[in-house]
Amino acid sequence: MNLFIKIMAIIVVVIAVVYIITETFAFFGIGLDVYGNYLVWFVALVLFSMILPKTGGNIFNKKE
Repeated sequence: MNLFIKIMAIIVVVIAVVYIITETFAFFGIGLDVYGNYLVWFVALVLFSMILPKTGGNIFNKKE
């Protein structure tokens, strides 16, 4: 899949999930102050998974 399409799809999904969650909690009368921190963490994790590389370096391996 093209990288641009993948990034746009992730952004659209995140926006949809945030909208659905906020509307659902608003329907039940739960304020943003209760779940806002968790929602921000979710968005940050998705952005980090999108930006950071899939494989890490060998910084913690012993040098030979």
